[in-house]
Amino acid sequence: MSWLDEMKRKAQAAGKAIQTGVQKYRNKEYANAVLGVCAMVAAADGHIDDSEIGTTIAFIQQHKDLQVFDAAYIEKQFQHYADELKRGQFGKAAVVQDILAVKKDAGQAASVIMVACEIGASDGNFDENEKKVCSQLCKQLGLDPTSFDLPA
Repeated sequence: MSWLDEMKRKAQAAGKAIQTGVQKYRNKEYANAVLGVCAMVAAADGHIDDSEIGTTIAFIQQHKDLQVFDAAYIEKQFQHYADELKRGQFGKAAVVQDILAVKKDAGQAASVIMVACEIGASDGNFDENEKKVCSQLCKQLGLDPTSFDLPA
């Protein structure tokens, strides 16, 4: 199997796992964790501007697996997390706290990380800063980053 075939297989498996996870975990806690990781990934380079916010919200709203969540809620909550991250470490701590609400369920936590990785790769460039954020979130959620092809 070629490298490209292997990557396609992993992408298809991740997509199916995300769809299953989102359908299984249709609750506010899960939605907030997903939106929180999306904001963290969008801010992985140290800042988050209005164009990134708009692009990420549009991606989330158009993502077929995330359409189970109310579009207005998605926009409002993602904007809230983006604003929190602009506040610095205290804001980041508040976002991480909401993400950690899914830690008690390993399947839910893994689904959140898969969405974070998909958001990071959505522009065709899952860069090192985005991978680092996802890896750190894995560790905070008690997951092994290498299980998601992230650096340990």
